[in-house]
Amino acid sequence: MRIAVLATSYPENEGDPSGHFVQTEIRKLEAEGHIVTVIAGRGSAFGWPGTLARLRERPWRAAVALRWAVSATRQLRTHEIDHAIAHWAVPCGFPIVLASLHERATLELVSHGADVRLLLRLPAPLREHIVNVLAERAAAWRFVSTSLMQSLCDVLKSETAAKVRSIAHIAPAPIELPVLAPRDAPIGFGSQEYAVSVGRLIASKQVDVAIAWAARRGVPLAIVGDGPEEQRLRVVAGRMGANVTWLGKLPRVQALSWIRDAHALVVASRDEGLSTVVREAEHLGTNVIDLTTGSRPQKQV
Repeated sequence: MRIAVLATSYPENEGDPSGHFVQTEIRKLEAEGHIVTVIAGRGSAFGWPGTLARLRERPWRAAVALRWAVSATRQLRTHEIDHAIAHWAVPCGFPIVLASLHERATLELVSHGADVRLLLRLPAPLREHIVNVLAERAAAWRFVSTSLMQSLCDVLKSETAAKVRSIAHIAPAPIELPVLAPRDAPIGFGSQEYAVSVGRLIASKQVDVAIAWAARRGVPLAIVGDGPEEQRLRVVAGRMGANVTWLGKLPRVQALSWIRDAHALVVASRDEGLSTVVREAEHLGTNVIDLTTGSRPQKQV
């Protein structure tokens, strides 16, 4: 098949963690013999630590996002496509694909979390309209977790929710783990001597909860990632007396090495769905401390 994949988050180089799960899916599709065209967000509105965070930081970037949406619409119209996969139902599904996809082509929506949270914040009439037109056009709507689908359906009218459920299915984002080499570790951060927090430093990730957990237990905490919350979190860590090493945004292979060598990955995100980093930690055999729900087995450090 000739497939177009649209995404607002996609790696700009091999080490970029942004949207790596989209890249993994594309590699799988190509291995199956499909011809894949990638239409990914580029410019200052896109990339780490996420489009919404970048727009909040610099609202003028909305103009960049709009230009990309217009460009993506034009690209999609010029390609002979059998099937489109819109990662993030908003904005890739609505309005880009709806404005440009040929009628004979099929559409699959993929919701990872950010787009669902955006829909939840919209006024109810607008949300109903967007979800209705998406559900009527799409052949499938893939959610990465049941909780994400349920959170959306809970705020919809019953007939709209029924449309979503009729095409919905649950499938975690695909992941692939590269071969990981040994790494140099700072003193006090050798194998099994520390916990790690990995991800964007934005409010919804609640990294301050992970810092508080580490401070109470006197556990060294390595924080991989950056974002607009970093300065506030540094103040929080200092006030709590937490032993934190700030590693910043690392190439994905290095971030995975820190997860592999840690005693535990600490997560506390709100509305996360099925976290990719949690699944990566589990594949690497690293314990997961879930401070959001307490639903995962916890092993004290």
